[in-house]
Amino acid sequence: MKKIAFLLLLFTSISNAQIVNIPDANFKAKLLAANSSNTIAKNIANNYFKIDANDDGEIQESEALQVSYLDVSASSIASLVGINSFTNINRIECNDNVLTSLDVSNLLNLSVLICDSNQIASLNISNSNNLEELHIANNQLNTLPLSTSLIVLSCDTNFLTNLDLSQCKNLEQISCSANNLTSINFKNGKILNLQNTYDGYLLNIDISNNPNLSFICFDEAIGNLNLFLSNIGLTNCVANSYCSFTPGGNFNTIKGTITFDANTNGCDALDVLQPNIRMNINDGTNEGATYSNNSGDYTFYTQTGSFNLLPSLENPTWFTLSPTTATVPFANNNNNITTQNFCITPNGVHNDLEIVIAPIIPARPGYDATYQIVFKNKGNQTLSGAINLTYNDAILDFVTASTTPDNQTTGNLSWNYTNLLPFENRTILITLNVNSPEETPAVTIGDILPFSATINPVSGDETTADNVFDYNQTVVGAYDPNSVECLEGETIDPALIDNYLHYIINFENLGNIQAENVVVKDIINTNQYDINSIQILNTSHNSYTKLKGNTLEFIFEGINLAPTSGNPPVGGHGTVLFKIKPNDNLHIDDTVHKQVSIFFDYNAPLQTNSEITTFTSLTNSIPIIDESIAIYPNPATSIITIHCKNKIQSIELYDVGGRLLIAKTADSLETTLDITNQFNGIYFLKINSANGSKAMKIIKNK
Repeated sequence: MKKIAFLLLLFTSISNAQIVNIPDANFKAKLLAANSSNTIAKNIANNYFKIDANDDGEIQESEALQVSYLDVSASSIASLVGINSFTNINRIECNDNVLTSLDVSNLLNLSVLICDSNQIASLNISNSNNLEELHIANNQLNTLPLSTSLIVLSCDTNFLTNLDLSQCKNLEQISCSANNLTSINFKNGKILNLQNTYDGYLLNIDISNNPNLSFICFDEAIGNLNLFLSNIGLTNCVANSYCSFTPGGNFNTIKGTITFDANTNGCDALDVLQPNIRMNINDGTNEGATYSNNSGDYTFYTQTGSFNLLPSLENPTWFTLSPTTATVPFANNNNNITTQNFCITPNGVHNDLEIVIAPIIPARPGYDATYQIVFKNKGNQTLSGAINLTYNDAILDFVTASTTPDNQTTGNLSWNYTNLLPFENRTILITLNVNSPEETPAVTIGDILPFSATINPVSGDETTADNVFDYNQTVVGAYDPNSVECLEGETIDPALIDNYLHYIINFENLGNIQAENVVVKDIINTNQYDINSIQILNTSHNSYTKLKGNTLEFIFEGINLAPTSGNPPVGGHGTVLFKIKPNDNLHIDDTVHKQVSIFFDYNAPLQTNSEITTFTSLTNSIPIIDESIAIYPNPATSIITIHCKNKIQSIELYDVGGRLLIAKTADSLETTLDITNQFNGIYFLKINSANGSKAMKIIKNK
């Protein structure tokens, strides 16, 4: 009798162990109600069926394993505990319940999860590697875990602030409207269809009603995303690909180094890696280029195909490349990596130097101005010599230099240099103080400061014209620290139309935190410039350069540029110096235009001034001052009235540090400017009229 009792107890324990624990009564009741006459559950054969096959009022694990589809919507269910025993299930619908959390981490076969209109604040879909559709709108999620296999995502009306889709390589449809989103990363290698729109809204993506959305990261191929954002009213949202500098999704990598073999014994670890060397890539249909970074490394990211690599040198016949070209094939895009190095050796003997002087901080009356002298060895022989800078000592006083001059006389600084290697460039920073209007001789806005920089030896140099660089600088009363300038000036003799134009791009972090990354983007007009002639002369920080189509990008990844501070501002500054030839189809009186965009992390790009250079006969143009311009009151507390006999066209207000504070257009003989919100102190007004312009000092009082 004891033996029979023991067997009964053992059988009862085994039976209980097979029962799925389902503590929510409404969930359990819904499962028990499933049969072939309703649409609650489907079995493995995809037929509606009765889950509780033995009618014992419980769900055994063996019965749970028969379920492939389950719809428990609108059943007042507060918990789906027990669902992880349904390990063969591939679709769950649990809309319109009162769930506060959901854990389906054990359901490896789950491909569709629909749980809209609950109160879910916690979702666990770890291990759901086959999940292709997730519908979780109208819940209370602050964060959203995502499966890398997702194709469709609906997460409208939650409390999400950030959404990272970069690992969702198969994503095709997304709806995340009415959240608290501030940033979205779409950079996943999947080109979303931004062409298919209806009433300005995409059929496969909806991010409307996110008024705080300020940044969207996307793959470069999504060309009309900005238009889409404008159509849904997100005009202040920044959209670009600069959240990371590698593509989304799967891709292949071609990388390598470019080395100069000065002693012609083969490139080895003792030879110098070369920065700013252009590497072209072509797959037979598309072409692009990159320039090696400061460490001499270059990198391309590709998909499948056969890619031809060809280094491009400014003086190609003076060097021998090994190999001269290379072909890299990829049969798939499974994140393959190929390394292809190039070695450069001298061919013959060619001496060639160049020098450029460029402004870093512009000249203003009474303030320090900073300049950089950049000199480079374009030839194939190591050279030593001297550089010389001349300036007008009567109105400029030498303050300091990053390299102490070897010789200094009135209006003249010189430095010796040794062992300047082929392709090498060096930089010297110089600070000069500009005379104020009260000094003698006085310096005022609009004055011209002449500079001339020379590099020796000139004798034996293959192109002596670029051994000397003349720069005429216009004194300003104010300036934008994010700017571009053509160093040859606003007008150039047409006889020089085939020569290089030199551009200095200055950028400055005007925010209150450091900028992790900075990108300087130049859309080059190929009707005006020869895009194949670009040569990078110098960048202030470690960077690399990309050229795709007519888009030139100087990428300062990990620059961590500190914000400027102090008065006058100090720090937070960077530069790019490059040269490019005008298009050979330009003629007299033609113009070239240069304007660049500067991206600081996830902020909207800053647009520089539009630099216009005209090829015309040089004249001594004298700026016209409109003496009829008058302002009152001065000092002022709030409203300033500007009056002129000629129509006023624009007004600009600057602080003493040269920062543009207010810019206003006008079209009348009299207008006003409100300075109520400015701090007490001295400011400068620049007023442009139909007959000239005038700069005036004003004082703001309480």
